[in-house]
Order: sequence, then C-alpha cells, then structure tokens
Amino acid sequence: MIHKNVQLTIHLIRHGESFANQHPEVLTGRSDATRLTETGKEQASQLGRRLAGATPRIDRAFTSPLQRAVQTTEILSAEGAIPAERVLVVDALKEFSQGEWEGRLRRDVHTTETLLYMNTKGFLFIPPGGESQRMVERRAAGWLEDALFQDEEILSQEMPLGIAIVSH
Repeated sequence: MIHKNVQLTIHLIRHGESFANQHPEVLTGRSDATRLTETGKEQASQLGRRLAGATPRIDRAFTSPLQRAVQTTEILSAEGAIPAERVLVVDALKEFSQGEWEGRLRRDVHTTETLLYMNTKGFLFIPPGGESQRMVERRAAGWLEDALFQDEEILSQEMPLGIAIVSH
C-alpha cells in the first residue's frame, strides 16, 4: 500500500562520455565494448560529488549492465552519491539495439533511401534485427512500473526516498 506521505525523487542519469561518443560515424547501439573516456569519468565524478549532498539522499540505484553505465554508477558510488551495496543491474535499462547495424559505419547504413524510410516511421522504425525506440520505451517503462511502483519497500516509506537510474 502506498503510504500517504511517500516522497520519491528519481534521478535519471545518462552515462558519461564514452569512446563511442567520440566516434559518431560508427553505430554502436547496445555494444558493450565501449568504455568511458577520461572526460566521461570526470563527468561522472563531478556528478557524484554533486549528488552526494542531494536531498533526499540516494538510497538505491539501478543501472544498465553495459560497461559505460556500470562505470558511471561505480564512480557515482565512489564519490559517495550512491551506496554500492544498493546498486542493482537491470537488463531492461540496456541501450537500444541497432541489430545488424551495430559496429558498422553510419554512412554505409544510412543511405538516402534508408533515411527517408527511417524518417517516415519515426520512433517506430526498427533496424534489421534491432528494436525501435518505441520498443525501448515500453521495455524501460514496464520495468519502471514493476520495479518501483509495485515495490512495497518503496511505497511504504514515510520519509523522502532518492533513487538513481543510470542508463543511456
């Protein structure tokens, strides 16, 4: 049952800059091979120091299992923003899948015809063997509803509760 005084602050955090961000010509999508750059590590560190003083304090965190999100979460924890023992890795928070296009050059995949089709379909476009942005939205929103809004421990809190979600 939801306590009448439940107060929930959710911090939605994108991972720090990764090596894939430095190479936008390559479609990386869900690839787990990309790690944080030094800039990305510093971004996470700065955010961690800022969130360490957040009110309410972050009590638990959920992170995508991909390296760049896990690294960001570990740095946030090292800075005192998130208790390391309260971090849960969640598959539903993975980056959107580019399918057969992952690792390929954008110029080889995004032909004029393909871009026109992509723009026509919008967030419903599905790369070959991948998933649409709508599919990702449904996956993540379904997890959020199940994990947070049906969790008795969260819903019964009488004091403000902070949660961090680290993803893409």
